[in-house]
Amino acid sequence: HDYHVTCMHQVLLEAKSNMESVEWSLKGLYRKAKGEKKQDILKQVYGGKVPEKIDIKIGELTADQQQKFWEKTQSALQNALNAHISKKTLVNEMRQIMLRNNDSIIQGMVAGGSDLFTSEQNFEQDMNRMLNTVNL
Repeated sequence: HDYHVTCMHQVLLEAKSNMESVEWSLKGLYRKAKGEKKQDILKQVYGGKVPEKIDIKIGELTADQQQKFWEKTQSALQNALNAHISKKTLVNEMRQIMLRNNDSIIQGMVAGGSDLFTSEQNFEQDMNRMLNTVNL
């Protein structure tokens, strides 16, 4: 969760920077295709202001917006793997982080309407399902 929120915060900072540089240099006539979705999320969800990491609420995002941030997080995780962290090590670390934060994960997923991580009883099963299907 912390890693995901950190990635989201970085994406929002990039979007804000892109918005400012594009608006200043080209008066809003040109936007990079990759930056456009990030900028739209920044405007729609956060009113154009980058929130502090503690104020990022994954449950308030639409499914499309959540997917955008998850893709960025997966990319960041892949970059971490390229730094010679084995998949086994990364999965074990993710497992430990998820177990330490199971209450907040369940709360966020229930609030977001997810099919996974909806109860304490199914947490381990859902975690294994997620960790076995994530493409690292």
